[in-house]
Amino acid sequence: MFAGFSALSIRGKLALIIAVATVLLLTGFTFFMVSYVKQANAERETQTLQETNRTLVNLLAQTHEIMKIQARQWGSMFQSRFTGAFSLEEGDAAPTLHVGDLVLNQRFDEVDAFTRDSKGIVATIFARQGDDFLRIATSLKKEDGSRAIGSLLGKTHPAYELVRAGKDYNGVATLFGRQYMTHYQPVAEGDGRIVAILFIGMDIVSSLDFLKKTIRDIRIGQTGYAYVLDAHDGPSAGTLLIHPAQEGRNIAGAKDSDGKEFIREILSRRNGTITYPWLNKETGEQTPRTKIVAFNEFKEWQWIVGSGSYTDEIFSLALRIRDVLLIGAVVLTLVILAVLSYFINRIVIGPVNTATAAAVRLSEGDLSPLTTAERNDEIGRMLAALRSMRDRLAGIIGEVRTAADHLANASGQVSATAQSLSQSSSEQAASVEETTASMEQMSASIVQNTENAKVTDGMAATASRQAVEGGRSRRRKSARSPRNR
Repeated sequence: MFAGFSALSIRGKLALIIAVATVLLLTGFTFFMVSYVKQANAERETQTLQETNRTLVNLLAQTHEIMKIQARQWGSMFQSRFTGAFSLEEGDAAPTLHVGDLVLNQRFDEVDAFTRDSKGIVATIFARQGDDFLRIATSLKKEDGSRAIGSLLGKTHPAYELVRAGKDYNGVATLFGRQYMTHYQPVAEGDGRIVAILFIGMDIVSSLDFLKKTIRDIRIGQTGYAYVLDAHDGPSAGTLLIHPAQEGRNIAGAKDSDGKEFIREILSRRNGTITYPWLNKETGEQTPRTKIVAFNEFKEWQWIVGSGSYTDEIFSLALRIRDVLLIGAVVLTLVILAVLSYFINRIVIGPVNTATAAAVRLSEGDLSPLTTAERNDEIGRMLAALRSMRDRLAGIIGEVRTAADHLANASGQVSATAQSLSQSSSEQAASVEETTASMEQMSASIVQNTENAKVTDGMAATASRQAVEGGRSRRRKSARSPRNR
């Protein structure tokens, strides 16, 4: 890889480095933005779910308050129908409740008239029996059409403790398959002892239908929705009271794709958020998707309101932003490369090519003047160095040419001298030859003379001996002769 990179031109290297750096930076920025947008979307979506829940809970609370006010008003109107004082006559079998001289046990005129006049609001009269309260007259009827009398309120009823303490109670109750906003008003004797309860129940089915439609119509994201769970203790806990498609179904034992009973966790926690993997087989999904649900309790009705949405729908905006940013990164990279290529060619590659061409010409011996450019950067200094080198080479070559000219002149003189020396040498050679011949003759003469000298020397030696011998004979005659001196 590095060998291939080294083989690239400067333009290619710069383009590759810039492209890689740009892609890395933009890709990193893109994924950072996507992560940031995902987190922001998740937080915003969680807030949206929580705000949706708060809005629904507030709507339920407002509806509840309006119903309570109306129930109190209807309760006061029902009580106003009894003008006498209430009294209780306790018996062995059942208590007898009086209002003035009127016995109210199994007397239905007042309750039926009230239901008729109020257009459907049911009424019941309870008489105290021991520590509990017995229904002795009512306009409320069971599913079979019979009146719901003869049963006790029950000590576990949410109104029991309040009415025994002399306080009103308002609450939603389901009676024989229908839901009512109820009002329980305690009635005391002259001594202050609670002896009776006057009950009215407003059928709130129509109001609940409006609430249900409002909640069913809520859409969160593409497929998110809101729903309501029954949070009462007992077998009804986990029943879908309001749901776009499964209303009335008990899902307390529902499990997510990991086998976790998330509905029971919601019923246990009452308030908060939960995330779980969910495979919606009813819509034909093949793989589970992560779902986030915000849930809040509405205590007055023992409801839990939930709002949920799939996270991939929440992150769809982030994914679109990612795609746009990636496309933008590619386009921006190409634009940056085009712009940088133009300026690199103009500022770097062009001058470098000029310097390279000048260096090649110099290497080939071309010392023509270089292009001048006023630059203070590295390339400008390189061109200046090339111009300086060219000028120095030109000066050196000029000096070499001058020296060569001088050398040529000196060579001419040396050549002439050599020719003269050659001629003299020829003459000297001739003289040497003549001298050699003379010397040879002289040598022959010397040899001859040597021979003659040898003969002469022999003759001289003989003469010398003869002279010596003659001299000896004369010395005898005379002690010293003048010749010897």
